[in-house]
Amino acid sequence: MCVYGRKFKGVVLPEKRTTESGFVTAECLKNALRGIGTNHNTVMQEFSLFLEEKKKSTGIRISGNTYIQYCKGFRHLKNFQKDKLSVDDIPFGKVDIALIEDYAYYLKVDLKMAARSVHSFMALALRVYSRNADRFRYCAVRHD
Repeated sequence: MCVYGRKFKGVVLPEKRTTESGFVTAECLKNALRGIGTNHNTVMQEFSLFLEEKKKSTGIRISGNTYIQYCKGFRHLKNFQKDKLSVDDIPFGKVDIALIEDYAYYLKVDLKMAARSVHSFMALALRVYSRNADRFRYCAVRHD
C-alpha cells in the first residue's frame, strides 16, 4: 500500500506513491508514471465530477445560469476533443500549452466567439485542469 507525499532523491511523488515504511517500490513508481490508480485521470471525467459538484450547489453558491454556462463549457470541450483531436477524452498528462492554445483557437475561430466568451470558457477549462493538476504531476523534480 502506498502513502501520501514522500520524497525520493529530489523527485516529489504525489499521493499514494510510497509504501507505509516510506520506501518507493518499483510498482508504485511505474503506476505513478502511467497514471494507474487514480480515480479521475482524464479531463472529461474530472469535468463531469466538477459539474456534479456544481449542480448540488446550484441556488446556494452559484446561480442556475452559471451552471448552464458550465454545461456549455463541458459541451464545447467535448466537441473540441471529438472534432479536432478525434478522441473522446484526454489524460491529464497529455494536457500542455499547445493543447490549451488550440482550444482557445477553436473557440475563437471555429465557433466565432467573442473575446469575452473565449475568456470565460478558457477560464472554466483551466479551472477544471488546475483543480487536480498537482495530483497528476507525476515525478516533478523539486527546486529547493
